[in-house]
Amino acid sequence: MAAFWKKDPGKMKDQAVRLAETGRWPEAIETLEAALRHIPKGGDPVRFEIEKLLKEYGAAHRAFLIETITRLFEEGNREKAKDLAEVAEAFSRTEAEREEIRALVRAHPRIDARKFEKPPTPDRYPPELVDSLLQGYIELADPVERRALESRPLSFQKAFVLWHQGEPEGAREAAEEYLSKRMDDPFGQILLGLSLLALGEDDRAFPLIETAAAADPPPIRALVALAGLERQKENRDRAADIMEKAVALVRAAPDDFGERRREEVYSLALQLLAEAERLDRAEELYVELREEKALEENLIFEANIHEVRGDVDEAAAAWNLLIGANPMSSAIIGHGSGSRVSYDNLEAAGDFFQRNARLKRALDLYRGAALLYTSRIHENDNEFTLEPLVRLKAKIALLLMETFKWGEAEQMVLELESIDPPPPQAAELRKKLDESWEEEETEGEEG
Repeated sequence: MAAFWKKDPGKMKDQAVRLAETGRWPEAIETLEAALRHIPKGGDPVRFEIEKLLKEYGAAHRAFLIETITRLFEEGNREKAKDLAEVAEAFSRTEAEREEIRALVRAHPRIDARKFEKPPTPDRYPPELVDSLLQGYIELADPVERRALESRPLSFQKAFVLWHQGEPEGAREAAEEYLSKRMDDPFGQILLGLSLLALGEDDRAFPLIETAAAADPPPIRALVALAGLERQKENRDRAADIMEKAVALVRAAPDDFGERRREEVYSLALQLLAEAERLDRAEELYVELREEKALEENLIFEANIHEVRGDVDEAAAAWNLLIGANPMSSAIIGHGSGSRVSYDNLEAAGDFFQRNARLKRALDLYRGAALLYTSRIHENDNEFTLEPLVRLKAKIALLLMETFKWGEAEQMVLELESIDPPPPQAAELRKKLDESWEEEETEGEEG
């Protein structure tokens, strides 16, 4: 789920301050610029603070770059000074600032200053920026992954950074450069494999990911990715076997993996065991992990297991405990430490009750999910896609027809038809509604 702070200018400002405190000026500046895009122009006090910080951080970053460039020249490291000067020009906001950098370069005649009169477009991720971004990702990485990052050259680090920045093409190029020298490194193989997957080159990606997953020990990312690919191919037993291997690896050295990674591995393993119909093993592993306090209560897993075993009442109890409140309430609170239930959990619960012919409950849950998703769209400047909302409204319309609430169903279909352009579901539902009306009228005439 998207984190709400990413669109909250005040919280984005606080995040930028934290980045600046550690000297990560480019990230701080980028975060502040993104925050400005979510504040209307005018006398907003938060906007005033952000603009003030932008000037302050921009000046601090330029001062750091100029100091570093000067030092590099003095040390005789002219090529690196030249590269950093290009970065400084890219971060300069005015022509006067750019001229200051050019003058600094011209003061050292052994560098061809003519190149800086019309500087080429610099690499968007030069070594200095890669190093700066990498520090943030290292802090979030698991210990095993952190050691891999710290011990490998710039090409590997750049591939890792670009992958996390959402630039798979750049990540692919950097990973290929790294593997040209270290073709047997499983960490490089999984980075290239994931980049190729994101680019739609599955045929090239699969052998790389499979090879990385066969290493001793394998990167956890490789096992998770390979299990996902096998699952897509509907090789559920194979996918479950791979995740059992991942679970064993994590349980053998839990301190090597962060809490988020451990939970990801355990939850996916339980899900794939259930999909492979290994219910006894899934329940056994769930109990073991709970007893070891290695996994929080997973009510969705419990509900799914109960349903597969045919115990619908127990499954319903688990779903109701997860939801924890009236789904139409403005404050939907889930089971646990005050966590808000997500729209997709409400939709999944609605699907369960619909499958088991508890239609009124399903209808309430779908309405609650639609209301919650609509609020997310408004809270995030309409940046969320309408697809989930369209899907939910289509489910609501079908249930309204199934429960003979024709007027409400008509209203829901009209809402879908009002979308520009109307989704395919609108025409399908209109046809079904018209046919239902005709059947109703025919039965009335015969009566």
